[in-house]
Order: sequence, then C-alpha cells, then structure tokens
Amino acid sequence: MRAHALPLAVALLVLPAAANADRDAVARELAGLEPAAPSESWLLMPDPAAREQALALLGSTGLLLIPDSTNDRIMAFDPATGNIVDADFVPSDPAHLGTGIHAVLNTCNLPAIQISDQINDVVHTYDLDGNYVGTFAPAGGPNTSILDNIRGVWNEQGYGFLVTVGGGTNADAVAMFFPDTGASAGNFISNGLGGLASPFSVMVRCRCRTSWSPASTATPSTATARKAPRSGRSPRSTTSPSRSLSPPTATC
Repeated sequence: MRAHALPLAVALLVLPAAANADRDAVARELAGLEPAAPSESWLLMPDPAAREQALALLGSTGLLLIPDSTNDRIMAFDPATGNIVDADFVPSDPAHLGTGIHAVLNTCNLPAIQISDQINDVVHTYDLDGNYVGTFAPAGGPNTSILDNIRGVWNEQGYGFLVTVGGGTNADAVAMFFPDTGASAGNFISNGLGGLASPFSVMVRCRCRTSWSPASTATPSTATARKAPRSGRSPRSTTSPSRSLSPPTATC
C-alpha cells in the first residue's frame, strides 16, 4: 500500500498545478499579456511546396488561417477537411508579432494577410509570401486611445475593417477603419453599448446594409430598421439619427 502512496500524491499535486496554469493563461489572455516564449527549437523553415499548395487553395476553396500566438506565426488549414496545409504560412516573426489573435485576408489594396496583435495594439500586414509589410491599423502606428488589448477582427467590403477593443480609453468597443488605408473611422459599436465588456470576436452576418462613401464620413446618415409584422399589425420602423450604421468603404 505504501508503494502506491507516492505516485498518487504526485498525481494529486500535478492536477491542481495544471489547473492553475490554465487559469493563469486565461487571465493573461484577458489582460493582453505576453504568453510563454516561442518554442523555437522545433520550428522548421517554411516549406515551399506547402506554400504552393496553400496559395492554390486560397484561389479556390479558401484557407482557414489560425494564428499560433505562442510561436508568433500563422498556420493555414483546409477549411473543408481541417487538414493542415502550411504550418508556416506566415513564418515565426517575434520581431514584429507579439500575440497574434485573428488573421484575415484583405484584398482591398493588394492580396494580403492582416492579423491583430493583442500585445502591440496594432493590426499587422503580411504579404502572401509571409513577408512583413507593416502596420495597417491604426494608420501611423500604435495609438492606445484607439486600439488597446485588441482581439478579433472582421473585414468585408461594405462594412469597413472592424477590431474589438478590450482595454485603454476606448475599451469595450468595436473600432472601425478604412479597409484601404487603416485610417480610423471611429467606433462601429460604441463603448459598453448594451453592457458590452471586453469583446473578443466580431462577425458580420447580415449583408443588408448599404455602404456610404469615404467622402461622406462627416455626415452620419439615418438608418431604418423594420420588424416583421405580427398578425393584424403594421410593420414598425425605428430611426437612429445619431450615427451611421454603415461604415466607410473604399472602392477596391
């Protein structure tokens, strides 16, 4: 019986330690703190054949891009099967990338990958060969009054480039940028609207809004929302003259 006591004691000690480590990792992510250092010892050089396959998929079915925030890279997967296509679609780049959270394709100026950096408070741009291009947003570099402790992003023509903000003076908002220049266009969702706190992800599911041109950014439009009529009742319309619900877009 005594021979089994030590392994059991070790197991009981390991489980709480692992749980504490998980809690610490979550807390660090919420706070936008740097995770563990990259495990560079096993990272390999980019595979040209894998990149060729990834680019072929990108032009047909598309790619599922997953940031590997520990190793400062972006991995590419087949969106239909989940199989890995290119482990180093954007190779490890600790010189620029702090904690990558969300990567998307932006075709407005040129085909490019843009990734939110939670630690450095910017959205970076990489070309399709995995080379670093520069900071996309905010235009001009980090500005914590616009972006701080950022996470998820969304880019779709007609909606601008959206970024969730979890910290700083613009906390608890979804910031909006011109998709061609990265210039700030204010907030798409205002700070704490409806109790919004520390947002992590954003996705546009309705494609029913019309866009307004960059030249009209100084004059918010009136948006009308219609609800489906109930039996015996007419549709009800509501207006919101305070700001435009449609972000600026560029002609791409």
